[in-house]
Amino acid sequence: MIYKILLICHIFSVIIAGEFSLPLGWKELHNENDWEVVKENSKARVLKKTISVTSFPAYRVESKTTVSPSALINTVWQIDRATLVFENSFLTHSGIYETHDENHQSVYQIIDIPFLSPRLYQFDFFRNNNNINWVQINHKHIDLDDDIIIPSLNFGSWEFLSNGTENTIIYRVCTNPEGNIPNWMVEQANRKYLPQMLHDLEKWAQED
Repeated sequence: MIYKILLICHIFSVIIAGEFSLPLGWKELHNENDWEVVKENSKARVLKKTISVTSFPAYRVESKTTVSPSALINTVWQIDRATLVFENSFLTHSGIYETHDENHQSVYQIIDIPFLSPRLYQFDFFRNNNNINWVQINHKHIDLDDDIIIPSLNFGSWEFLSNGTENTIIYRVCTNPEGNIPNWMVEQANRKYLPQMLHDLEKWAQED
């Protein structure tokens, strides 16, 4: 009887672990070490750090809000509305390939920045309490344009912390946009648009 229970527990743990396999660099992105503040104001704080898996810095953005974590996480989770929520992010398409269960979906987003080739990001989206994590996947995409670039590295998370009346949004991302984009251009774009993205999320969740 004990053997059967242990066997069932083992099988269950393998299933759970298989749902979300941590990519290389995940622990580096989510520890508190070596972050450098590159921008800070009354609305948000932007930090960067070097991650071993890419030559582009990883980013972490934090902002305070009075919006509840549940409202924020529900807004992020509705990936098919992301083009409306993040209206300043050059996001032109966002949708769902497959819904596996209520906390796991395979999704895509296309970011089309002027004068650059559009990027197709494909990832598995996992919801767990007040966190949403994503990891890169490869998925067949219909009507794929010849000039579109599919980055091979993309993972990160949303975290929503509750502290009484003032809550915290933390966004972490590690990606390599690929193509001929210099690091300085990526850094300037992230300093400007990542805080705006958190602001857009807060605004939508508050009004929704």
